[in-house]
Amino acid sequence: MSKFHLTINTPTRKFFEDDVDSVVVKTYDGEIGILKGHEPIVIPVEVGPITIRNDDNVKRAYIAGGFMNVMGDIVEIFSDDALWPEEIDTRRAEEAKMRAEERMRAKKSQEEFIRARAALARAMARLEVAEKGQKAMR
Repeated sequence: MSKFHLTINTPTRKFFEDDVDSVVVKTYDGEIGILKGHEPIVIPVEVGPITIRNDDNVKRAYIAGGFMNVMGDIVEIFSDDALWPEEIDTRRAEEAKMRAEERMRAKKSQEEFIRARAALARAMARLEVAEKGQKAMR
């Protein structure tokens, strides 16, 4: 398979950089997969898992939204945060999920509900990536 260069940056680190076969991310319109030769695009990326394929190796990680720029054989993703499954504190993510669910039930304001829903999405995405990462390691 033909490769392209993928870079994933957060404000605190260069999370990933390598030549890869494909990357799949979640967008507001659904998942999008990128292969070498994809048309140029700049697209918002939603909170969720990211799947990176390189030869027979498949890596999954969590990204906290952001945007992706595809230009020629270079793909750059900029996100507020990105974590490998082993970097995710599942106990902390479970606690964050419970807090967000409680805040959503409280229905204090529409703004608080929207913030709680976003926190819930982040916690659930972390748990999903951590769970699938643990299964892959078994």
